[in-house]
Amino acid sequence: MMTWAKNVAKILPALLLLLPLSAAADQYSHERDGLVIGLDIGPGWANAQYSLSGQIFQTKHRTALSGLFRLGFAKSEELMVSLDINGWDYNSSSSEHQLFATTGSVTWFPGGESFFLTGGVGSGSLQVYQRDAVYPQAFTERGLSFLAAAGFEYRAAPDYAIGLSANYFQVGLGDVDVLTDVKASNFAVCMHIQWYMSN
Repeated sequence: MMTWAKNVAKILPALLLLLPLSAAADQYSHERDGLVIGLDIGPGWANAQYSLSGQIFQTKHRTALSGLFRLGFAKSEELMVSLDINGWDYNSSSSEHQLFATTGSVTWFPGGESFFLTGGVGSGSLQVYQRDAVYPQAFTERGLSFLAAAGFEYRAAPDYAIGLSANYFQVGLGDVDVLTDVKASNFAVCMHIQWYMSN
């Protein structure tokens, strides 16, 4: 099993312990109508895929803090549109990697309840800084991005919801030097917090 999968297996049981606690706090109706501000934060596992001489390769997954900021508008109890900013930042002694994606997204709450599905498209970037003592290098590549997420939220207060979310986003970077069809992606398991300003 890959390292990132092992990390997910370790973290998920602890996160799932929050489910009954959140459900017990779900004492308010899921009214959604107006401005929404959201924040997801948790561990993320990112890597890159590319083609070289007709063969497809993948880099090792790197674990680092991931986050998502959301500014949205709830059209009804079942539908919300939003601008989502996703980020992942990995630091080591020799380099720093930052992966970002900004998407226009739609979130569907089936039946107007706790469970939700999110999809979005937009643009993203990968920034790499190599800390070489003699010749430090930095580059930024940009491309089309998409977001897919699923999770649940429970109302801890009339205007405040908390839950869990599994977020995946990918940025298509195209050709980079001799590499072709380069894609960078991140999968994160996050604590999900949402404020509904209209309630």
